[in-house]
Amino acid sequence: MSTNKNQSHVTVNPVNNINVNVGDRTVESNGLSDLSACASPDLKVKYQENANECELLKSENEALKIIIDMMRSNPISVNKLIIADDKKLELLVKLLTNSDEVHIDAEDIGSGCFTTNTYRKVNAIYVIKNGNTKNLKYDYPEVTRELKDLGINIKLVW
Repeated sequence: MSTNKNQSHVTVNPVNNINVNVGDRTVESNGLSDLSACASPDLKVKYQENANECELLKSENEALKIIIDMMRSNPISVNKLIIADDKKLELLVKLLTNSDEVHIDAEDIGSGCFTTNTYRKVNAIYVIKNGNTKNLKYDYPEVTRELKDLGINIKLVW
């Protein structure tokens, strides 16, 4: 990697050998600690990770793991519809909305003859973000659409 700015030149090799040319001075180092003394104020390191982008990617990765787990543990296989565990759905919605908490308001409709799961009808999914409570269906339509496109049912949980 090389970066030029005015008369400054930075070369970084994969073995952590760094050469910095600032004007007519050259400093060679095997580590970053030696470079802080020679760097001028106008010389800035161009490589900095964006913290928000990193957190967004981590969140998406966790969401994908949850979706895969939902697919594996889907109790009913009808038209590729995924009926999710309520705790997994809460966690997935929390990641997709970047919220503090998610609560699912649901009522029991009973369990089937051949299943050990108790199914519940979802009345609403509430998303709590910065102390404000919002309804997922009306305040986050893009998340609702994404869940629908993935085949994750938000009207029934177990």
